[in-house]
Formats: sequence, C-alpha cells, structure tokens
Amino acid sequence: MVQEELDKILLQEIVSALQAKRGHEIVELDMRPVHSPICNYMVICHADSSPHISALVDEVEERVGAATGEYPFRTSERANAEWVVMDYFSVMVHIFLPSTREYYNLEGLWGDAPRKEYAEED
Repeated sequence: MVQEELDKILLQEIVSALQAKRGHEIVELDMRPVHSPICNYMVICHADSSPHISALVDEVEERVGAATGEYPFRTSERANAEWVVMDYFSVMVHIFLPSTREYYNLEGLWGDAPRKEYAEED
C-alpha cells in the first residue's frame, strides 16, 4: 500500500474512533507543507478525564489495528495522563485534558499547517 493511501485510512479510522468515544474538538493538521515535519499528519483532541483519554486510546488502537493491521510504534504512558501521544510514524495522535491542550497549544505552535476540523458525533 502506498503511504498516501495508508495515511488516508489511518486518518479515517483515527477520527472515527475519536468521534465514537466522544473526543472533543478533533483537529487534523497536515504537516507535509511544514518545513522539516516530524510526521505527515497530527490529529489532536481532548477528553473529559484521564479514564476518558484511556478509552480514546483503546478505541483508536482497536479500530486502526482492525482496519489496517497497524499499531502504534509507541504510546506514551496513560496512567493518570493529561496528554497521551500515539505514534503511527506518519500520523501522530495527541489526546489531552482541556487545560493541558490549552497550555501546550499545538494548533498554535503549528499554525502554518493546513487544518481540518471534525464535528463531534451526537
């Protein structure tokens, strides 16, 4: 599978998983036009609590794994986490608590990256 096709599937499954478990303010940043990007895409959202973060991480792993056979190269520690990062090499997923998301402001830091916002599912 060509990387661009895999990225598209990864993004679909990641966003779908985050929406299904009620991730908030889901944003996709296209990092490819950015000078020296660390990945092709970032997906950012926030959760209501550390257990909610854990549920989102589990759902992303399950859906992406089932759809593509891909699993994160590394996932940061999630016990009592305020921010978990899932590294799929070309796509990085950042799941925050709201105050931590606001503090680190990745969307602002990478403000020159094209941005796509996703609606929350009802």
